[in-house]
Amino acid sequence: MAALAPSLWSRRLHDADADALRYRLLAAQLRPRQSQIRALRERVLAALSDEAAALDALEAAAERQQEQQQHALKYGQYLNVLSVHVAAASGGSISMLRLPPDADEIRHTL
Repeated sequence: MAALAPSLWSRRLHDADADALRYRLLAAQLRPRQSQIRALRERVLAALSDEAAALDALEAAAERQQEQQQHALKYGQYLNVLSVHVAAASGGSISMLRLPPDADEIRHTL
């Protein structure tokens, strides 16, 4: 029995070393390398930067569209004023013309 004890401990140490080696190999496979993490981070940052640029472009386009709509509204109001003046110059009665309810600026001009 005394002769079996050292070989039993030797076998247990060998098994423990093998388990530790398997654990290290598995950990090395599961742990991403720093370069992979850095590359992934750079790709994510680039994608976020592209998204931010696209959102900025959309916001600028929306602002331009709003300015164009305001310009078109103002142009339509000027056309209404012009038609009122044409009607007045042609002998029509200004009070007979029906102006839109939100045409305060036109009424003020008249």
